[in-house]
Amino acid sequence: MKLDIFNHFFPKKFYKRMLEVSPKGRDMQKRVREIPCITDLDERFRIMDQFGDYAQVLCLPSPPIEVFGPPPLSTEMARLANDGLLYACDRGNNRVQVFKAAEAGKPCANPDGEVGKCGFVGELSVAPQSIGGTSGTVNFSTDAKQSCMYVADLVNDVIYVVNRQNMTELARIGGGGRQAGQFHWPHVVANDSAGNMYVGEVDGAARIQKFLRYGATGCSGSGSAEVGRYLVQLAGRSIEECQAADHGFVLDQSWSVPLYVTMPGIVRVS
Repeated sequence: MKLDIFNHFFPKKFYKRMLEVSPKGRDMQKRVREIPCITDLDERFRIMDQFGDYAQVLCLPSPPIEVFGPPPLSTEMARLANDGLLYACDRGNNRVQVFKAAEAGKPCANPDGEVGKCGFVGELSVAPQSIGGTSGTVNFSTDAKQSCMYVADLVNDVIYVVNRQNMTELARIGGGGRQAGQFHWPHVVANDSAGNMYVGEVDGAARIQKFLRYGATGCSGSGSAEVGRYLVQLAGRSIEECQAADHGFVLDQSWSVPLYVTMPGIVRVS
């Protein structure tokens, strides 16, 4: 496989939002308007398919989104779910905040975090007992409701499987280490159309691991309301039992892609 690193891409929802908060346009917007594959994944895949066993790591181009609007738009990592909610990872405070995308970014003050004000829906604490840095990125399952939320914890080196409907932790994937199935600074998590999971590691790990999805693609049921708590029992099970439990993924040991730059991204595999 040929893996092409550091390819720029604007997701359509991100690009649309960028145009909304910067209606006059900037130099970068002028550049990408005439290059369809920078905003259109189907066009990107059509071009890539001409080159056989070839994949890309995609990342957002510069400038960062805070250049285009006021401070409320500046988040380290945000993702729009299908239901119009915006999930913002606040690594420094070990939490994921949830907003109504249509209301986020408008002039408003909500210093006390009042639910329902300024589009604020709520927040999910992630391993709050840990040093800051647990909520690195989120992604969602590929079922219609995007019922699973996957949260990458850079401090504890795990991926939490969270039921997005009730925000409870159902299972964990990985653990600290350099062997197959373990993580060192999991910085990005992504899913393909079949529900398979890709986890990108940074720092000295510099690799992407693939986990095959089997069974149902969605999440159901209730687990622990305290995501990432070391000693809490998840759905009546110990941490050890939970880590060994069926979380719907199995490591694809035949698939290994080393990275030669320590940069997170989203990989599309032909």
